[in-house]
Amino acid sequence: MIKTTLLFFVLAFISQVQAAEWRINRDHSEVLFQVPYLSLSEVSGRFKDLSGSVEFNENNHPKTIMVKLDTASVDTGNSLRDGHLRANDFFQSKQYPHIIFKSQSVKELRPGFFQARGDLTIKSIIRPFTIDFSISETVKEFLLSSLYLFTPKIFWPNTFLYWPGNSLIL
Repeated sequence: MIKTTLLFFVLAFISQVQAAEWRINRDHSEVLFQVPYLSLSEVSGRFKDLSGSVEFNENNHPKTIMVKLDTASVDTGNSLRDGHLRANDFFQSKQYPHIIFKSQSVKELRPGFFQARGDLTIKSIIRPFTIDFSISETVKEFLLSSLYLFTPKIFWPNTFLYWPGNSLIL
């Protein structure tokens, strides 16, 4: 059985001086992930330190998105596993401190729902990546949420030779 895992993130943004650019509100934002573990269970985790911004066009629709995750902030609730993820087998956090998504284009799929196409950079590997997301406005913030699949073999081909599926969730 092929097992897939999804990636989910909720990012809350607060307005800066210009209404056209919003920055991530770290107090109300999270990037979560879930991966299969030995085909027995799943491991969940998150990145505790993140930053980013969304720039809006004249129609108040997102024009560009940039999200930066600090790889050393990975947290699965298990310090040994977290250390392994930060080490050379995975993120190499000291040499590659960030995972970055930068959109090249954003299009509206239907009211409130969008698709961002861009580049995902993990370590020195850059791959095209697409994120479907929705935006909910509140008084001074808006929430961007998404659920998507990620293929780890692209970034760690030798580590995931026996991965019980083709994707994990972020």
